Amino acid sequence: MKLRILFLVIVLTARMNALVGQDQTSILGSVRVGNGLHQNDFIQLPIHNQKPPSLSYDQNYLMFNFDPGSQGGSDTLFYFLEGLDYNWIYCVQCRQVAYSHLDGGDFVLHAKFGKQGTVVIYPFRIEGNVWHRWWFMPLLLLVLLGILGMMGYFALLYRLRQKIRQEQLVHREKLSSMVDLTSGIAHELQNPLNFVNNFSELSGELIQEAIREFANGDALEATEILADVAMNLQKIHEHGQRASGIVTSMLEHAKPTSGSRTNTDINKLCDDYFRIALHACTENGKQLTTPQIDIQRIVQFDPRVPPIPIVPQDIGRVLQNIFNNACYELKKQGQLPGASMPFIKLVTQKLEDRVIIRIEDNGRGIPTEIKDKIFQPFFTTKPTGQGTGLGLSLSYDIVKAHGGELKVESKEGEGTAFIIRLPIV
Repeated sequence: MKLRILFLVIVLTARMNALVGQDQTSILGSVRVGNGLHQNDFIQLPIHNQKPPSLSYDQNYLMFNFDPGSQGGSDTLFYFLEGLDYNWIYCVQCRQVAYSHLDGGDFVLHAKFGKQGTVVIYPFRIEGNVWHRWWFMPLLLLVLLGILGMMGYFALLYRLRQKIRQEQLVHREKLSSMVDLTSGIAHELQNPLNFVNNFSELSGELIQEAIREFANGDALEATEILADVAMNLQKIHEHGQRASGIVTSMLEHAKPTSGSRTNTDINKLCDDYFRIALHACTENGKQLTTPQIDIQRIVQFDPRVPPIPIVPQDIGRVLQNIFNNACYELKKQGQLPGASMPFIKLVTQKLEDRVIIRIEDNGRGIPTEIKDKIFQPFFTTKPTGQGTGLGLSLSYDIVKAHGGELKVESKEGEGTAFIIRLPIV
């Protein structure tokens, strides 16, 4: 505001000087303006105009020509451009002054010959480019804020979609684990139920035979037959108890987890999930459309392993994932000619303040180039539709949440071992 008032004062002064006489601008011969690229594009500006000329932003190259005239007593030209220069500039035997690449704004040229010469002023204005307008920076700031806001919105939307996708895959992984668990339980129950059915059918036939013997008066033979029936009933009771124990154990493992830890018998937990996984692997053939194979079950339980505080459903899921992966690899290996007898070995061990669970197979092993990636989310070597790539990733997180470690040892062509280390306290 102060600059504009000063500019108006200077303009009024110039007009008053013009009214007093033409000698005030007599030393200013001409003013030409252009863009500095071509001399032919320069145009001449009036020097006695009452209104200061207003130039466009590309007319920022000005040439002022001077003639000493009545101030010819001195050959030294003094000048400065208000709005750009801060002090007088002098030049000996100069008749021309040029200013180029001026930004937008109000300017006033001051010039005189000699220190005591009369000062001539020439005001003019250059319209700035769009980025020199007062509203440009606020508008640019708003645009940048809008762009940043949109980037933040799309980044948030992307993360939200990724989270939803991951939750869907986790849900799918849980459903897949549930199907495997249910299938394994069904086959685990099938064996004692087969015994129950067979012995009950046989007992029914024996009772009919005993009735006939009693009718024929052969009480001794009938008594021997009834003794066999009693043995069969004992077998039925034993296998019924076994089935009941399986159901009770699985119901215990299938309880909704509250996230609280309970003291759990690790040996029993490992044994239960090992049996279920092995049945699901060797009998139902769900995971692969390959010929069924027999997998040798090897267990070495350390009796010194104490109950430790864990969330049994979560650790059970870890065991199930590892067992299922071992079964998958052994079935794949079973298709190769000359493959050795497949086995899965489960070992528990108490080592100082830790419980070690080692699950080993003699499958094809893990290639070195992907061994460091197997715990990454969504990484899988299974065909599309047969794996989510979250099983081992979730298992790693579960073991870590228990204060433990999950590591893998593998050599291509020789097999793989997963080692779970859990704290006792």
